[in-house]
Amino acid sequence: MVHQPDRGFTLIELILVMGILSVLIYALFSIFDPLKQFYKARDSKKKTELSSLKRTLEDWYNDKGCYPKAEEICYGYESGGNIVYNHPPTAVFPAGVNQCYVCGLQADSPEAAPYATRFPCSPQHRENGSRWWRQDFAYEADSLDADCPQSYRIYAKLEYPLDPAIRTVRCIASSCGPQPDSYGYNYGISSPNSALYQSSGSTCLVDDNLGSQACQACGPAGCSGVACRSPVYSSWEQCCSTNPNQCP
Repeated sequence: MVHQPDRGFTLIELILVMGILSVLIYALFSIFDPLKQFYKARDSKKKTELSSLKRTLEDWYNDKGCYPKAEEICYGYESGGNIVYNHPPTAVFPAGVNQCYVCGLQADSPEAAPYATRFPCSPQHRENGSRWWRQDFAYEADSLDADCPQSYRIYAKLEYPLDPAIRTVRCIASSCGPQPDSYGYNYGISSPNSALYQSSGSTCLVDDNLGSQACQACGPAGCSGVACRSPVYSSWEQCCSTNPNQCP
């Protein structure tokens, strides 16, 4: 009996197999999108940290009858496009500064004891890059009583633009933020007697970090400083109703 040598794959068969594998790999990436899962994991960490911070601030208020002043919780504040550090920690901030940045891992952060080991920190915190501090939690104390704040708001940026929590806090299209502009953040927490500030300014579509587009509030000054795609909408509601897949 003559032994027939094993027949290898033909070029067409190899091309077909490679095509099927490519389709399967694309389908798996579409379902499990590792970048999206990474952003969701970091967002979950941010929400957990903010929940912990909310409990800490309520303990603080129950003990002192006030929420923290800016210098009692923040490592620094922004002035002229630069960060001014809280050095030494709890140094008195200039009059009128009631917005600042929180991260217990950052040098010059005040102590959180006895209410917590440290103040929470965004998992995106890093001390490098242009205006890196804007990735941290933004704290806004009650400006009506600077010596004994009776309310607060803390803003954060979630990286997954379709997170349902964004709609829950009504910060769609990053339309929340500290006054006076009140935009640039899409998530946050506040004291029980207050609510997050929300911009009523114009909105446009911008490229998001997942390779798609998302509605983005531009603030009361308009969209001239934002990398907008045309057209510009009068509100986030109009942008979202026109582009429903670009909003949570």
